[in-house]
Amino acid sequence: MIGCALTPPQVNVGYHPGAPAAKVADSSMPHVSVEVVDNRKTREVGETIATFGIKTADTVTRADVPATLKSAFESELKNRGFIESVDGNTLIVRLGYFRNVFVQRSFVFEASASMDLEVSIVSAGGAIPYRKYVTGSAHRTFAVASGGNEQLMLEAALRDAVSKVFNDPQFLVALEKS
Repeated sequence: MIGCALTPPQVNVGYHPGAPAAKVADSSMPHVSVEVVDNRKTREVGETIATFGIKTADTVTRADVPATLKSAFESELKNRGFIESVDGNTLIVRLGYFRNVFVQRSFVFEASASMDLEVSIVSAGGAIPYRKYVTGSAHRTFAVASGGNEQLMLEAALRDAVSKVFNDPQFLVALEKS
């Protein structure tokens, strides 16, 4: 039993977009490229705090989190009609934190996942028309603290953060400027 609690669970975090997005860009708008900077202090993406505050093994992911984040932003840009190219605006996403924590409460586990991003748009001329700090989160109770449930939580926090960026009208206006 102790061996199981100390063996790091593995997840494979991916990005699954929500509802289809409306096209907002046309061919006259600046192209955009996406860069992701990973500033996390740790590469583990989760942990479980069991009875009496005992921490079990950290969760690791088989997925490349920065690549998954880059793909998420590229997918959302493409869905809105933006063309990817290095000769336009650069969308810089700095990943500061991405983690899920399970805490055992009596007979259930409270899960809390969060992601912290700093999102900037840098125009081809070097101006920064947009910079914002964004958090994504997900909270839920489970009967079991499993890798599958942890993956659901992490993906929900990722989806929440990305949707907050793309639902910000200032973000889309800044992307449209060259």
